[in-house]
Amino acid sequence: FELHIEQEIFFRRDDVGDPSFMGNIDRERKNSEIKIRFSPESRGKIPDFFDPRLAIVEENGSYIFQTSFPIDEWLISVILSFGGEAEILEPVSLREEIKKRIKSCISLYDL
Repeated sequence: FELHIEQEIFFRRDDVGDPSFMGNIDRERKNSEIKIRFSPESRGKIPDFFDPRLAIVEENGSYIFQTSFPIDEWLISVILSFGGEAEILEPVSLREEIKKRIKSCISLYDL
């Protein structure tokens, strides 16, 4: 592995922070209220997706988030990326979808 220092300078694009950059994608998707419990071990990963200031910390160190997101493939993949460190508490439909995806993964490995 070799590291090469280049003379090129990175300049942030001005249109990235502009709401028109993403078009209407976020406005077209309906947000739903979700409630998720994260284990204490997931603490380092939570801020990548959720505002830690919104967490309710339980006595055992778990974190509860009640927030609003579009229930879509992005959210499902984020939840699954936490493995056993995340539990969907609400809505039941999202909890059932996560269970279905986990069962599908398990069947791939004959478990």
